[in-house]
Amino acid sequence: MNRILIINGDDFGQSRAANRGIVEAHLAGGLPCATLMAGGDAAKDAAFLARTHPTLDVGIHLTLNETLPCAQANQVNGLLAGERFPPRYPEIFRRLLRRPALVKQVEAEWRAQYQRFLELGLPPPSHADSHQHVHLLPLLWPVHLKLAREFAVKAVRAPVEAMPVRGTDTASEWKVLTAGAGISWMGLGYRLLARRRGMFTTNHFFGFFDSGRFSMDAARRLFNTISGGVTELMVHPGAENEPSGYQRRTETETLCSSEFRAMALRHGATIASFRDVFGRDSEHQCDHHEAGDYPGAHS
Repeated sequence: MNRILIINGDDFGQSRAANRGIVEAHLAGGLPCATLMAGGDAAKDAAFLARTHPTLDVGIHLTLNETLPCAQANQVNGLLAGERFPPRYPEIFRRLLRRPALVKQVEAEWRAQYQRFLELGLPPPSHADSHQHVHLLPLLWPVHLKLAREFAVKAVRAPVEAMPVRGTDTASEWKVLTAGAGISWMGLGYRLLARRRGMFTTNHFFGFFDSGRFSMDAARRLFNTISGGVTELMVHPGAENEPSGYQRRTETETLCSSEFRAMALRHGATIASFRDVFGRDSEHQCDHHEAGDYPGAHS
């Protein structure tokens, strides 16, 4: 059974260091695609690099936290914390749950992010996800999918990941596992709606539980569990590790290593981009979008 591994670098445009790591991993053959933050502090630099390296398949990384808004401030004032969005997604979740009418402001902001993406001189994004998976809040499912269709996006991220089998003896580990379970639960519902509305999603997902620390050990876990069909691996490369503990440089070195690519080959996994798999002329294009219609869905 074919095993196709789409590897996507999140946070393209967040910083120049993140941008450098993404391009380095791409040129080494370990990263075929990335998603760009149109409101990121280094979005213009990312767009320049994407235009310079057109083999990098670039999607959109929609944001409601950390970045500056792309819409006018008076259109999204209910979502801001000063001039920027709040630093973490729970604050946005709380605001939306208290005031569901703010969904209209989310739609205005995300439409502005798509428009900024195109204004940066990039082709329409082939795929869409969001920063810290904020699109998985059920209130936002319809908006995320509506805009994806409006801007001719073919594939969206539905991060449904199997719980890892490993020791969990720290509070931080339990926090990650609990958050991952919640993300996967929301991802199941989102995936069903996305497919009903004609969007492609991958069969499998990997990367949440190793977010910011994708190492060769994590790669071994991935390839020992990867099954038939299409899997998305989410990674966060960068030129430098971060004081927060995010090991972006480690992730870059993993993706650049010949051992990583050899491991994929040994396990029969073909590294590909969203454009390769779900593009207009791809052999994996199909008329229906339920799980059973994907290559390897019955494995």
